[in-house]
Amino acid sequence: MYYRYGKGPYKPFNSNEIEINCAETETNGPGGKCYFVDSMASNNWIAHRVRNATSNYIFIQSFGLKARSTATYDGNGVGVFKCLKGDLCANELYRYGDIVSNESYPVMTNERWSMVNEYKTTEENVLNAMRDELKEAYCSSRKVDVDRMGC
Repeated sequence: MYYRYGKGPYKPFNSNEIEINCAETETNGPGGKCYFVDSMASNNWIAHRVRNATSNYIFIQSFGLKARSTATYDGNGVGVFKCLKGDLCANELYRYGDIVSNESYPVMTNERWSMVNEYKTTEENVLNAMRDELKEAYCSSRKVDVDRMGC
C-alpha cells in the first residue's frame, strides 16, 4: 500500500500581514502573528523535514517553560530553542519510508501519521548531524532578527 500527501506548510495569514506585524509582535509582547519558526508566542518546538533521494524523515525538538522565558542569544527577544535543565523537553524522529515516485506529491511506503519515534534508538552521531541540519535550516530561513538558536 502507498500513501500520497500534499505539500506544506500552511500559512493561516496573508503573507503581507505577517511581514508587517511579525517583528512588532515578537518584541512587544504576545501576539502570535509571526511565522511559526520565529514566534515563541505561538511555538515551543522546531522541526526539520528532509525528503530527498536518500532520506525521508522529520526531526523534532520541543522545549519547556525555562527555555521559553530565557533571553534570546542576541537579546532581541525572549525564548530559545534549547532544552534547559529542569525543563520537560521532547525529541522525536519519524522515518516515513522510501519515496516510490518522483511526483510533486510523493508516494511513500509508510503512513506518516502512525510512525514509531526512533529518537532513542538512533546513534548519537546521526542525531548530532540532524541537530546541525536543523540549526542550519533555522538560521537560513528565519524571518525576524530574533535569534533563538545561536546562529
